[in-house]
Amino acid sequence: MIRKGVACAAFAVAFVAFFGISRAEHFVPSPGEPGHDAELAAKALRYDRQFRAINAYQNGLSLDAQYRPEHRDLVTQFIQSGSGEDLKAAMGKHVYDVLFEYGEHGDLGMFGGVATAGDAFAYTVLRDSGAPAAEVQKARAALLRNLDAWHVYTDITGGQGLVARGIMLTSGPNPGDPAVPGGVPQTTPIPSQCNTLPADKHATWRPDLSGHHANYIWYDECSKDQYDGYAFALGVMWDAIAGDPDIPQSYRDRMKDDALKNAKALMKKNQVKTKVLPYDLDMVIMDPDGCATRWYGLNARVLDEGT
Repeated sequence: MIRKGVACAAFAVAFVAFFGISRAEHFVPSPGEPGHDAELAAKALRYDRQFRAINAYQNGLSLDAQYRPEHRDLVTQFIQSGSGEDLKAAMGKHVYDVLFEYGEHGDLGMFGGVATAGDAFAYTVLRDSGAPAAEVQKARAALLRNLDAWHVYTDITGGQGLVARGIMLTSGPNPGDPAVPGGVPQTTPIPSQCNTLPADKHATWRPDLSGHHANYIWYDECSKDQYDGYAFALGVMWDAIAGDPDIPQSYRDRMKDDALKNAKALMKKNQVKTKVLPYDLDMVIMDPDGCATRWYGLNARVLDEGT
């Protein structure tokens, strides 16, 4: 398995870039400076190659990737090779043919959010430090993919500020891509009332409710840690793009609209059923069926969602 916890390479590259470029006295010295660790820099780039070509291939967000055992040596050789970020061009195998499946869509908010922050930090440092134009352009393209994916993350629930737990692209991002490794889960329509489909209210794959993302499905039951990761990503991405003339204004307008809808949804009071009494609370994570998610408690009064 190629884990996204190890493969949040954007954060590693951003760390090296930040301390290696943006400061006069570098904690991690840049190439040509005394103490520069070429081995560490090369390792960060290998992680980045793995992350871009495999973990983040679908839409730029970080997923676990489980490769087929017979392709272990091929994957290792690719990561070590320095041959760009296109596995098929380098090794003759499409990444979807090498993998058994992608996993942990249900942790996309937190794990994907942290990796996205790394992408945003890396872009900011490269842009502001006068890095070569090709490197800045590559980092900007990665950030724009993240911005598009996180818009799907909240818009796919119906565009009212509610947030998915995870999203999944049901086809390859490029024409001619093979089928998604592991297959695409069946979806269950959102019920009109709380606690009906499924009756025990657990995380379930749902179809697009926005009418905008027919090639995506989403996982409901967002928890507070997944929401935290999503919000963290939004904040760091906004810092990166707010005053950037090379980022189209449409991205800023869309992000502001999504964030405003998120805020209004959290400000709304909803009835939460507990083992003792029902309560009307704001700062509660809701699903489109009108039911609070299992781990809904962003409100400071909620010490334990069960009681």
